[in-house]
Amino acid sequence: MNLENFLQYSPRQVANSMRQRQSTSKDKAKATLKRRWEDPTVREAHSARLRAYWMGRDGSMKGRTGFENRTSRAVVTPLGVFGSGLEAARALGVTSVAIRYRILRGWAGYGYFGEEINDGSKHREPGWNSKANAKPKPPKHFDRRFTPVKTPLGEYDKIGIAARELNVLASTVRERIQRGVPGYAYLVR
Repeated sequence: MNLENFLQYSPRQVANSMRQRQSTSKDKAKATLKRRWEDPTVREAHSARLRAYWMGRDGSMKGRTGFENRTSRAVVTPLGVFGSGLEAARALGVTSVAIRYRILRGWAGYGYFGEEINDGSKHREPGWNSKANAKPKPPKHFDRRFTPVKTPLGEYDKIGIAARELNVLASTVRERIQRGVPGYAYLVR
């Protein structure tokens, strides 16, 4: 380091750069672990222990389908009872989504084990859940913006149209109606 570089540092920076870092027990443990992992036999033994742990673990559900999986639902199809929708799908040569679709749509012979199985008499027609057959929605909140109004210039279908003709804001027309200004009113049709 030359003198020019040395002079651009503050005294505190110089003092901190000169200070020796003391090793801690944590640093020693890291060094020991690093030396240990350099040995390939240690790494292989550790990998074998991990594989044995994960393969024999009770909580692991990887690869378990049907009755082995405690969260799956048994499915009834025309071919019989299967432990899950995935097993039924594999047996029928379709996807598990297709199995769920057939159960929900009420196809004959499809259902979940323990529930009523449709015999085909209750087959839902295509479009059974369309908007035409859906439950009627509750009426929307009454909106004054779309209510016909009467002003001194005439009658209008909407407040916005009346406001444009009067060259004022829609809120101004609404306030005039609410205050009872003569000539302003909502029309009931």
